Amino acid sequence: MSGIKPLAAEHLLARMQIEDLLYQYYTVLVDFEREGMAYHFTEDGILDLNGKVFKGHAEIDATYADSSTIIEGGTEATPKGTYRMLLNNPVIQVKGDTATAHLLYTGFMCEDVRKPPRLVEMGREYTEFVKVDGRWLISKRLIRSDAGALEPFASYLDTAEKIP
Repeated sequence: MSGIKPLAAEHLLARMQIEDLLYQYYTVLVDFEREGMAYHFTEDGILDLNGKVFKGHAEIDATYADSSTIIEGGTEATPKGTYRMLLNNPVIQVKGDTATAHLLYTGFMCEDVRKPPRLVEMGREYTEFVKVDGRWLISKRLIRSDAGALEPFASYLDTAEKIP
């Protein structure tokens, strides 16, 4: 991530819009309301989950629809309790009608409000954005798990494209 430049004043609105897009995306994701996730992507958008690549709205929506359950210990289960995702250390660079974002994510699950949460996953994200008809969309999204990678995506990590 060398070459990070201070954000110019004219890019502040774009940065806020991109942050809002990321927050909306993750809110729908952790609420397990996974229909229409491709709404956040360009028509030819790419979603790369630990090296498993999905292209276009149909593949992206199918992937998220299939992930409405989680796989733990080799069995599928519907998540029980409250799941939350923290987004940290965002570095958002805007260049006209394109932008990139690097950030860290951490997912927590709490099955019982009287018990402490447990760490479910954490990792890094690199996303490319493009502005289309006045709206920021994701054109390419790379997710790399550092812990808690669920199958089948963990098996692709060895050959996954590195995050720039």
